[in-house]
Parts: sequence; structure tokens; C-alpha cells
Amino acid sequence: MGFLDSILGKKDYEKELAGKTPFVIRLSLMPFRLAANRKDKTVLTAYVRNISGQTVMSSIVIDLPKQLGFDETGLTHRKEFRIGQFKPDESKNLNVEIWSNTSTNPADYNVTVTTFMHYRDYSHFDNKVTKTEVLRAVKQ
Repeated sequence: MGFLDSILGKKDYEKELAGKTPFVIRLSLMPFRLAANRKDKTVLTAYVRNISGQTVMSSIVIDLPKQLGFDETGLTHRKEFRIGQFKPDESKNLNVEIWSNTSTNPADYNVTVTTFMHYRDYSHFDNKVTKTEVLRAVKQ
């Protein structure tokens, strides 16, 4: 731990969390596939649980490929949810709509969910856990 970190208040999580994952992430899609080349939606449910044993500041970022979007127009491909202080063994559920549009070709698309453990503010992070779910777009 550096001199500036001790002044600015960075906690020493590295020794305590060495070799451990601070979060458990489970993902589900309902329905589990989208219609290709037309407007259709599915709901991604992300279940995140803090297993670090400490209260931590955290956020969740969901990334989509360019062929999908968080709205009907398909212009937004990244969404961040700031959880704030996440207590030990606390869990959060996020329900997010994912839309296909006319430029969505039949294929398998990767939806990436990343949970960050922050310190000081949201621009600094100590640890992160990433999980990827495959979303299939099919011709109907």
C-alpha cells in the first residue's frame, strides 16, 4: 500500500481477497432467443451476490454487440448500474430489456456482464468479475 493510498483512503483488499472472487453472477434470458431482422426483445436477468465478506462500493456494466441494443432503436450498447454500498451476502437482481432490430442477422451474440468492486469513487476499481451469456438470434 503506497503512501498516497494511505492518505486518500484506499483499503487494502488485495491481501484479504487474494485468490477469491468477490461476487457471484448468474444470468438468465427470457425468452432465450430473439427474432433476427426485426424488432424483438428479450429480458436479461442478472443476479449478483456479494461474497467478499465486506461492504464494498460496486457497479454493474452490461455490454452488447453493435447488432443489439437496450432500446428499440439499437443506439445504446453499454449500460452501467451503480449499486453503491453493497453489504456482505447481499444480492441484487437487475432486469434489462435487450432489443434486436432490422440489422440483427441470425447468429450467436455475446452479452457481457461485469461487476466492479470500487474504492474511493466509481473511476477507481480494485477487482472485477465478468460473465458472458450467449444470446441467439434466429430467422422466424
